[in-house]
Amino acid sequence: MFVGSVLAFILGIYAQAVNPLPTPLTLSLLTCSLALIPILLRRGRIAVLCLILLGFSLVGSLRVALVPRDDAFVSIPERRNDLYGGTVIESSATMTTVRLSSPALCRGIRAVFVSDVPMPINTEIRVVGLLRELRPSFKNPSVGSWKWLKRLEGIGYELKGRLVSMTAGTSLVEGFRGYFKKTIEQSGARHTDVLTTLTVGDRTSLDQGKNDLFIRTGTSHVLAISGFNVGIVSGFFFFFLKILFSLRPSFRLSGRHTRYAALVTMPFPFAFMFVA
Repeated sequence: MFVGSVLAFILGIYAQAVNPLPTPLTLSLLTCSLALIPILLRRGRIAVLCLILLGFSLVGSLRVALVPRDDAFVSIPERRNDLYGGTVIESSATMTTVRLSSPALCRGIRAVFVSDVPMPINTEIRVVGLLRELRPSFKNPSVGSWKWLKRLEGIGYELKGRLVSMTAGTSLVEGFRGYFKKTIEQSGARHTDVLTTLTVGDRTSLDQGKNDLFIRTGTSHVLAISGFNVGIVSGFFFFFLKILFSLRPSFRLSGRHTRYAALVTMPFPFAFMFVA
């Protein structure tokens, strides 16, 4: 089942790249397939398995449809005193990552903007200045180049200029990411920067000392949002729900507590992939 789900996800990505479907249609089909699973759960496993595989395939299509098609490293002419607008998707004390929405030539491109002004995630900003390509510098071999790290993350540009305005954003996904980050930072827990990185994928707030520690110990891959993180989240909810459903004797004796737990767990990894 796991191999089939992975293959279905890859097939959805390939199908969307070759023959794109409208995003509303894909969302409607995904919603219908997920809604039919509980209805057909008692009628036959084959139909349920087909719907699950179809759901993974549609999620793969959405993964391509919802990612901006603009390449992070396309050639853009450098023009000074242009007006740029975008949404903050990563934020720290001195550096933010902005997904540009204007001008039209730069729509969807992610750029780094260095500023001392606090800018929470999901903030709409406007900057008058210059958008230029990130050029990593390795003049001091003992110091890691943050520009090089940003290019590894798919961020190819740096926005330099004067901040003109800041307004609250309207993106639901970025709004959830900002809410989770704020909640974690105000929780008083230890290592909130690590928790923020693992939860919403925002590495800009990670202390440089901790980042170097993960690199030296060979565990920096843990900080990257990947199947490892999705597996941890899914496993946590699955075992929690399995114990919860097993409290009912009829579910436990028939083995339905495992199936119901797996069914209810499915939305959590999807939500985590969108938020992170």
